Amino acid sequence: EYPRFSEQEMMRRRAAVEALLTQAGCDHLVFCGANRFGSAVQWLTQWPVTAEAVGVLTPRERDALFVQYVNHAPQASILADKADVAWGGESSIAAAIETLDWRGARADHIATLGPMTADQHAALSAKFGRLKSLNRDYVHLRQVKSPEELDWLRIGAHFSDLGMAALRDGLKPGLNERELGDLVE
Repeated sequence: EYPRFSEQEMMRRRAAVEALLTQAGCDHLVFCGANRFGSAVQWLTQWPVTAEAVGVLTPRERDALFVQYVNHAPQASILADKADVAWGGESSIAAAIETLDWRGARADHIATLGPMTADQHAALSAKFGRLKSLNRDYVHLRQVKSPEELDWLRIGAHFSDLGMAALRDGLKPGLNERELGDLVE
């Protein structure tokens, strides 16, 4: 079993992002991450983004999440169980654009969140015009932690403390890096 945020916490996050969408005058959000960079994908779906992931959030619809490696899709489906997860094929942004088309997206009403390559931005803006970045608003949103997020921080700090104590107590000359890692584990 994977550690997971509660359904209530995930609903709170989605509501907060939907409020940002409304404030921006946008109908859809394209959120991106790559190589564990950019927290928006995990914050919204619980998928930690191993290689590349592109998602589409539309109010009153299930999220669509496209992962770049076909063999990552089953694992992503387990963790991002509130999203429709699929392999992104040759281009996850192309799959997201297709989803936006299917959902009736309008030009100049698309917001973005997370790190996006120049090619991804160009493809999205070529189809949907001017994009609204929600990155700055997202940073402000993430600065305020919920009670559940604080609980997870306490749990993480506890395990970090245990790992550091084991490292402190097990140190001796001659250990290699793997053995040091084993002490922490």
